[in-house]
Amino acid sequence: MAATLRLLEDSGIEGLTTNHIAKEAKISIASLYQYFPNKQSILYALHQRWVEWVARTFDEIEDQYFMVVSCPEFFDKLLVGGMEKTLYSYWAEAQLFKAIQNSRELEALVAMHSNEIADRMVKYLKGYGSEWDEKKLKKLGIFLLRMTTLAYIEPSPPTVADRKLKLEWTRKMGRPLIEECLGAASE
Repeated sequence: MAATLRLLEDSGIEGLTTNHIAKEAKISIASLYQYFPNKQSILYALHQRWVEWVARTFDEIEDQYFMVVSCPEFFDKLLVGGMEKTLYSYWAEAQLFKAIQNSRELEALVAMHSNEIADRMVKYLKGYGSEWDEKKLKKLGIFLLRMTTLAYIEPSPPTVADRKLKLEWTRKMGRPLIEECLGAASE
């Protein structure tokens, strides 16, 4: 998995093969296939590890800020603050997202992760007093997740300035949606 990350970091998802991964890991292709039958299984494992890391990050932010700060501030911490951290590297994660988005085999993992995040969003927004129905809140949660995820998708390795700008735009776009869903509850 470390070799795959190095390859994603160095050359992106295009041209990533199990042969390249085995060579980078300095193991035989047969050894690689003992653990991972194909490239998608490695990408799945990397994404699954990232999903678990996101859940831990959300737990940490929830424990520290949920119902302690205002709802918009909490979501700033959750959506943008969470994006300021990274498990792998911004570029490797961008390449991983690109691979995941283009893989039929990995669609179920993406859908499961989106639903888990959206369910958390519903819980948070209800906790802050939103009176929207759960179905609409879940749609908002998925929308906020997708909007935030777009900040990861990069055509080339991002500069620090590019990253900060996208984080600020994410904050500015998400805050009015959160405030609208709270309506009178935030006043």
